[in-house]
Amino acid sequence: MALLAALTLGTTAAQAATQPRDKAKLVNAKGRSLGGPYQRWVTRVKVPTVEGRVKVLLSGCPRRPSFAGCVFTKRTRTVYLRRSAPSQREVLLHELGHLFDLRVLGKADRRAFKRVIGRPRASWFRGVNPPAEQFAEAYALCALRKRITRRITGGYGFRTATRRHRRSCAIIHATVRPKSAPPSRPPNPPPVTLPPPQSQPPSGQPPAEQEPSLIDQLDDLLPL
Repeated sequence: MALLAALTLGTTAAQAATQPRDKAKLVNAKGRSLGGPYQRWVTRVKVPTVEGRVKVLLSGCPRRPSFAGCVFTKRTRTVYLRRSAPSQREVLLHELGHLFDLRVLGKADRRAFKRVIGRPRASWFRGVNPPAEQFAEAYALCALRKRITRRITGGYGFRTATRRHRRSCAIIHATVRPKSAPPSRPPNPPPVTLPPPQSQPPSGQPPAEQEPSLIDQLDDLLPL
């Protein structure tokens, strides 16, 4: 409500406080611009990203070669991706959501998101399907679409529909604040954030059909 009022007034201070961030600049291990489609994916996202350079290493997660991607909470400018993993765009955006959480979100933002998903008392990082992981899924979806027209299911028990998606995206956009309002570090972050491991079927049984990715579920909407 305060943001809306400030925008309505149209003052110079309000305009300065709500300037959109530049998109993250993806670089490789040597600090050079990352090749391939990765920067294009980030440039086209519909939400703010962390500012400045983000190192993207395509060698996979250290000591976790089976995972599609990960970030370490003590390395908040580095994303690890497995080059051969499917849905790399979605994985990259999910991991950028974690960096956005670690570098940009404040306590009030996290409380607001927990209310959106109906878990106001949940620990941000702890428990089954923690809100931090559901936020990263919401961030990836908001990065891909300003609006959705039906229910979408992601990883970590994440489910959203038109109204919840709109409210989640609004929380992300509302983080564009004056430089004098630094974010707060999340409490008790784990050493590493990883996608959920794929469950293995009992011996002799075929693997279970996988849930479609966020991007798969958006294929029948407007082009990415």
